[in-house]
Amino acid sequence: MSDDVLGIGTRVGDYELIEPLGRGATGMVWTAWSPARGQVVALKLLRIIDPSLVDRALREGRVQARLRSDHVVALYEAFVHRRSPVLAMEYVAGGTLLDMLQERRLSFLEVDELAHGLFEGLAAAHE
Repeated sequence: MSDDVLGIGTRVGDYELIEPLGRGATGMVWTAWSPARGQVVALKLLRIIDPSLVDRALREGRVQARLRSDHVVALYEAFVHRRSPVLAMEYVAGGTLLDMLQERRLSFLEVDELAHGLFEGLAAAHE
C-alpha cells in the first residue's frame, strides 16, 4: 500500500487511522480507532512488493495471534487491504527502547528487567 494514500481519518478495513507512530523498512505503524473494540489499536501496514509474500505475512500474523505473553503485544487480526497485509495489534503507549536509551543511562537493574522481558517474549514465541 502506498504511504501517499494514507492520512488521518483514512479507513483501513474496519479501522480509522489516527496518527503515524513510525516507519520502517517493511511498512508503517499507525494508531487507529477500532469501533468493534471501542479502543485505540496499533495498525501495522506492511509494504510488500512481491505478491507471493502476502500470504506468508498473513500466516505469520495468525501464528503471532496465538501467542499469549505479557511480553508480546497481542495481535487481534491480520487482513489484506488494497493488496497489502495489515496487522491490527494491541497499542502500548510509550516510547521505544532507543528513546529510553537516548534520554538517560539505564541502571543495571533496569537493563536486567528489560532483558528478562525480552527473553520471556522470545521464549513464548518459540513455544
